[in-house]
Amino acid sequence: MATDRIFCRFTRSDAPFSIHELPSEDICLSAFLIFSPPGDPKQVLVGQMNPEAPWDHFAGLAREEVELNEGRWVLPASHLLFGEGPNHAATRILREQLGNLSATWDPPILDSQFYVPRSQHTKHWDLQFIYRGRLASSRLPSLHPWKRLRLVDLAKAAPSEFGRSHEDILTTLGLPADASSELAEP
Repeated sequence: MATDRIFCRFTRSDAPFSIHELPSEDICLSAFLIFSPPGDPKQVLVGQMNPEAPWDHFAGLAREEVELNEGRWVLPASHLLFGEGPNHAATRILREQLGNLSATWDPPILDSQFYVPRSQHTKHWDLQFIYRGRLASSRLPSLHPWKRLRLVDLAKAAPSEFGRSHEDILTTLGLPADASSELAEP
């Protein structure tokens, strides 16, 4: 007996149990970098986007999306480029958004969410590759493409201070609650 399930196998071929047309819901594949200084996992590197920077090129964000989140903290992140693997995306984000930052990270945590975003009325599906890491020094990179870039104490930051629903990424990892157990020193 054949199943009636439809799997997330997107193909133009006539392969059974597959999706042959794009779904009506939005689907995003993204990578996020979450860096903390050694020994202080409740501090996380975040920035406020410089609206003059080419966020369309760095992360696939339209000017309206950048303006909507102006003044809010976001994690270094990007949608994956078409055909790009998540590890390559993480390296690209580090290079393009954080330039001279010296850091190490663990293998990614994969998270998936299916929800209705605050700014939309249709369902949205996110597949997220989340990289947790440690800063090698306390020296932060130059600001471009950020207006502000700093370490934020998650125990003191309100969810409303974050843009692009990045507080949800941190919550997925159990931050700020008991963050000390989340990022142990090697």
